[in-house]
Order: sequence, then structure tokens, then C-alpha cells
Amino acid sequence: MEFSLGKQFLVIILLIFGNGIFSLLEMAIVSCHQSRLEALADEGSKSAAIVLKLRENPNKMFSMVQFGITLVSLLTGVYGGTTMAGPLSKYVAQIPGLEAYAYTISLTGIVAFITYLTIILGEIVPKRIAIDKPEKISCLLARPMLYFSILCTPVVWILSWSTAMVTKIMGVNKPEVLPVTEDEIKLLLEQGVELGAFEKEEPELVDRVFRLADMDVGDIMTNRTQVDWIDVEDPEETIMQELVAFNHNTLPVGRGSLDDFIGMISVSEIFQKYYAAVRKDKTVSLTTIVEESVHKPIYIPESMDIMKVVHVFREHSVHEVAVLDEYGNFSGILTLHDILEELVGIMPAGEEEKKEEANRIIQRGPNEWLMEGLLTIEEFKDFFDIEDDLPDEDEDLYKTLGGLITYGVGRIPRETDTYEWENFTFEVMDMDNLRVDKILVTRRDTPDADEKADKGADK
Repeated sequence: MEFSLGKQFLVIILLIFGNGIFSLLEMAIVSCHQSRLEALADEGSKSAAIVLKLRENPNKMFSMVQFGITLVSLLTGVYGGTTMAGPLSKYVAQIPGLEAYAYTISLTGIVAFITYLTIILGEIVPKRIAIDKPEKISCLLARPMLYFSILCTPVVWILSWSTAMVTKIMGVNKPEVLPVTEDEIKLLLEQGVELGAFEKEEPELVDRVFRLADMDVGDIMTNRTQVDWIDVEDPEETIMQELVAFNHNTLPVGRGSLDDFIGMISVSEIFQKYYAAVRKDKTVSLTTIVEESVHKPIYIPESMDIMKVVHVFREHSVHEVAVLDEYGNFSGILTLHDILEELVGIMPAGEEEKKEEANRIIQRGPNEWLMEGLLTIEEFKDFFDIEDDLPDEDEDLYKTLGGLITYGVGRIPRETDTYEWENFTFEVMDMDNLRVDKILVTRRDTPDADEKADKGADK
């Protein structure tokens, strides 16, 4: 009798193990990443190719798995109830007062015991294992499941057809493939950093890529008011001094002002032509050399997406483009260097550029900063680690800190004009004609102000 119960118990365990195999496969196939499977298949893994094939028809796959789980569960319940309840009831009947209920108690106990083992060994544990290593488990069970699906094709076809009919009657459409959102990718990267799968700098770089994709040319270009340029109407001595002083190899050229924009020149090319003429003792006109060396740049509009500009750089093999406003006037310059700085932060610069950059934001006190009016909104928000939008920022009504003040006061600002937003006060300190030149930014203390100030000071 004991040997008989032992064999029956072993059969029950094997059936529950079979239930666990199906649960393991179901969770593994659902949890595995498509990209990883495709990479394994490209490397020659036939098992990964089988898993991809199974995933192509999820209705058929789930019907097969559910058929297997249901079949094993029924066999477990029927076998356990019919073969173990009788022998076990003989032991229960020996307990005084339980003889009349011995079979019922035995059957209830067997069902409860089988249910417990099925939940633990047939469901929870296998699914935990599958979630931990989904690709490995899927590939390991791929071939057996393929053979099982072929064997059960008639049953699976009936189940799939029945499911399709019922869902159609109920008006349930096929599930749409939802796109992966930026927030989901950022969350995965943050989790990856916590687990050690990614370096801590990687989520920041990806976040910069997403932000760059949302920008247009006007957000990161060098505005014409900040562009170093050559005026062909200047004396030749002045032109030579500027060619030497400006730390750029490519410069815009205008006649009188950038309203009459002529084109771009290569500084190294100008010097080569100039000194070649000097060595030949020719009468040299630097202005003539500059005008003859002007080349037409690639023009792009202010409103063009940055990602499209990247294609322009690649297609035309250039490192800078001229930006035009909506009226066709010269608006500024955009370089490949500008785009790289948006991705990786401020790039190494010469001493003069470092001084100019440092002068754009000068801390005057614990909560006071003197900032340039041409500081972009993105730079301002980055400095203070601000995540919220500024007033009507999404309407693209302004791009600089000076533009924010102009928008806030509703007219051309004057010195001492102030504007407040949340815990910030902006005071106009200096005007350059009609342009806001310097702004005193004061921030009132908030619970996390000190922490954000430290972050901004480090940038």
C-alpha cells in the first residue's frame, strides 16, 4: 500500500512538473526581448529562430500553451482524486469518529495538497525563473514546444478558431502594437544603471538625444548678434586684424551689415592666397581676395528640425550652415560643433572662448546671478535644473532669457524692469539699444534650491 501511494505521489509530482514546463514557456516567451532574439537568430541560433516563429502567431502559441496546462491540470486532478483518495481514506477511517467521512476528507485533502503544489511548483516558481532568464529558457524549450505544437495542431486550430469567433462576436479587435515611449526608455535606462547594466552617464546622453530631437535650428544656432563676421567695407587693416583675432576657420561675410549677407569664407584659404601674392611681390588687395574667395553656404530655415540638419551636414559634407529667418534674411550660423555640444555638453575651448563662456553667467551672491540676455531658455533651465515649462514655452514665442522678459512685460523692456516666475525674479540691468543685454536673476529659497544651485554651479 505504501509503495502504491509512493508511486502515485511520484506521478502527481511529474504531472505538476509538466504544468510548470508550460507555465515556464508561456512567461519566458512573453518576457523575452524581440531584439535579443533577433540578435541570437542572426548569430545562427536555430532555437531563437523557432521562438521568433512562435511569437509571430501569439494566438496559436497561447492556445497551445493553455491546452497543455489544462490537459495536465485535468490529468493531475483526476489521477490524484481517483487513485489516491481511496487508499488514503483507509488510514483516515482508523481515526475514531471519522470513518463515515473518511473518503470525503481524503479527497478534500488530496485536492488541497495538489492545488498547493500546482500553485508553487507549477506556476509561481517556473514564472519567476522565466522572468529572470527569458531568452535562455525560451531557446531551451523551443524545439520540444515546436514538436508539441505540431502534434496538437488540430486541437490548437479549433481553439484558435473558437477564440477568434468569440472575440469577434464580443467586438474585441486585435490588440494594437503600442509604440515604446521616451519615458519608458528612460525608465529602463535608470533601472539598468541601478542594476549595473549601464554606466550612469548613458541615461543622460540618451536624454540629451531625445531633447535634441525636439529642438529646431533656432534653439541652438549662434544668433547673428553674436556671430563674428567680416565686413568688406571695413579698411583692409581692420579686416586683417579680425581675420587674425577671430578664433574661427570659417566666417560670414557682409557688406556694411549682415543684412547684406554675401556668403562664407575660409580664413586659411584667405591667408594662403594673400601670402602667395605677397611672395610674388604682387600688389595685394585683401578686400578683393576676400570677395573673390566668398562661397555660397548651405542655407537652412530657423524652423528646421535638428535631426534633419544632421542629414544636411552628412549629405553635403559641411561643418557649418547659414540660417535664414522666415523673411529670407540672415539669422545666424549653425555648426556641427553646436550640435555636438547639445549632446555631450560644453566642448573644450580656447582661453578667449572660456572667458566669454564664463562671463555669460556670473554669480553675484548666494541666490543672484548676472546672465546674458541671449542665454537660451534651454541653457537657463539646465543651469537651474528646471524641469517645468516656462510660461507658454511650448508656443515657441521666445528662445532666449531676454525674449522671456520681453514676453513677460509685454513690451520692449527698459532698464530696472522686472518680471517674476515661480520663485525667480528677473531684473533688466542693461540694454543694448532695443535688446536685453544683462539680466539679474534672483531665486528665492525653496526646499531643494540649495541642491539645484550646487548642480548649476558645477555645470
